[in-house]
Amino acid sequence: MLVLIETSGFWIITSLGIAVSQSCVHGVIFVLLVNHLLKKRKPIVTLLKDGAILGFRRLFTFVASVRSTTRLISTTILIIIGCHFGRIKDIHKIFKIFVKVTCLPFFIWLPHVEEFEQAIYYMFSVSWWLLEILLSLVFTIFGCVAMVNPYIADMAVVERGFHLLSLNIRSVIGLKFLEEIVFGSLTRYILSQIFGHLFASFVQSFMEVYFLMVWTTYYFCVKSMDAHRRREPFGRNVFRNLIKI
Repeated sequence: MLVLIETSGFWIITSLGIAVSQSCVHGVIFVLLVNHLLKKRKPIVTLLKDGAILGFRRLFTFVASVRSTTRLISTTILIIIGCHFGRIKDIHKIFKIFVKVTCLPFFIWLPHVEEFEQAIYYMFSVSWWLLEILLSLVFTIFGCVAMVNPYIADMAVVERGFHLLSLNIRSVIGLKFLEEIVFGSLTRYILSQIFGHLFASFVQSFMEVYFLMVWTTYYFCVKSMDAHRRREPFGRNVFRNLIKI
């Protein structure tokens, strides 16, 4: 019981830490990109500070609620299926697996569970890979929507996110395909086998930040298209208001 309590505390602290870090990083990328579009020159320290504060204020609630809840439900379903067919009876071991796959946003290598039969492990791995693709695609755009519209409900963010994704679906598929080639599961595995897990982690982190900027740029493009269709303003004045703390 004590071990489960300690593990639960670790899961809560880790989840909050991930939500804070994701919110701040997204905010920094957002502010850097908007500042570049406005062609303003500010000290990098000021931009980092403003971006972290803006991201935490506008995204923390969204990331901690919607994204964590979605991941929690999806991971629970995968764990239940995997443990049922994999015949794992140790509750403590099941909880450890649950904490691992829930807390880590991406994997350098797929989680190995010795008790899973080979066929079940492959099913679990493929299901997890597809889940990661879906979540990384959807919530990158949704995060931008929440940054621009911090006071609307989460369901409204989801609705606007799907609408913006549908405006240029070919670019979405192309960008996601390129993202998977550059630092997908196969690429991460090859890098980790040749250069080690530390180097693969560094490359993965760098590419995640790079593609976060790419997806933010995509958001501005489709948002501009949508605003033009609706005959709404979307220019320098709008950008200035976006980064007001």
